[in-house]
Amino acid sequence: MNVPKSIRIARSKQTPLSYERIAILMAVADGPIDKARIAEKVLGDSVGDIAIKVSTIYYLISKLTNEGYIQASGSYTLTDKGYRTLHSELNRINQQRLILKQRLHI
Repeated sequence: MNVPKSIRIARSKQTPLSYERIAILMAVADGPIDKARIAEKVLGDSVGDIAIKVSTIYYLISKLTNEGYIQASGSYTLTDKGYRTLHSELNRINQQRLILKQRLHI
């Protein structure tokens, strides 16, 4: 499919994170939580829709910590960056939901 040159593809300032990373941020959003409980919540919240090994969750927790989305001080909490990311994700999902409802005429 060719996209006319006059149409610009909108890009946000912040590239959306993967579903798995968002799931980890969601698990941490409740407040101080340890690594094992994060893994439990990620797998539980997905209701079987996510196939990810616990070792991968631990790896992503480390990456998100290094990238400044969460902080670790015995337990894990969201940083301001993590909170803003979840807030942006919620806005994006709500916009997509409205568009889909229009397209489905519901």
